This record gives sequence, C-alpha cells and structure tokens, in this order.
Amino acid sequence: MRFQLNAPVVRLLQGPRGVSGAVLRSDGGEIHVEAGAVVLACGGFPHDRQRLAQVVPHAAEGYGHFSAAPPDNQGEGIRLGESVGGQFDTSLRHPLAWAPVSRVTLASGQQLMFPHLVERAKPGGDRRPAQRQTFC
Repeated sequence: MRFQLNAPVVRLLQGPRGVSGAVLRSDGGEIHVEAGAVVLACGGFPHDRQRLAQVVPHAAEGYGHFSAAPPDNQGEGIRLGESVGGQFDTSLRHPLAWAPVSRVTLASGQQLMFPHLVERAKPGGDRRPAQRQTFC
C-alpha cells in the first residue's frame, strides 16, 4: 500500500464493476490511481453549512453549532461518494456526533474551538451490558 500525502482527491474513477480508483491533485499535476477498492474516510461534514442546514433544521435558522474539526472539513468525501451514485441518508434521527465545544479567543483575536470530550462520558461512561464481550 502506498500513501500519497498532500494530494486531495479530485474525482473517483469508475469502471464496469463500480469505483475503480481515484484522481489525485498534487504539486506535480494529477495522479491517476487504480484500485480494487476505495475507502472514503474523510471525516463527515462538520463545516458544510448547506448540508448541516439540510439535516439540522435549527441550524438553517441561525442557531450555530461549533465543531472542533478542522475548518477545511467541508464534506468533500460525501460529495465524492454522491458523484458516483452514493446516497446521503437524511432520515437518521441523530445524524451528528455531538460534543460540547467552547470558543476560546486568543490574545491575537483568533478563535479556537476547544472540545470537552471527557464530559461526553458522564454520567455512566460505560453503557455496555454487564455480560459484554470485548474483541481485540
């Protein structure tokens, strides 16, 4: 397996049996990668305002939510999947992973998002049944 850093996906390639690879953009131009499978592990859509308004009704009315995810995470992976026939399920009751986030303003005026991840597990941090099995 070869990793190509700093080369975002421009589009997915399709063959007779489905997705067959991807075209990447690098400093040297486009890179065509043929593959038996493509995994879109792209991090969701935390800063895609249009899609957020679609699945979080009160977001469209101006009630904002703040994400600790990088601001460049705009839902490109979802759009890539849709470009080859993938479907985005808007029927989920809770389509987001919620976590408390504070906005912290630095002396420079820059705002950073600080996630309070420890608080997500309180109270009752382990919600698995007592007779649980753990697989490693």
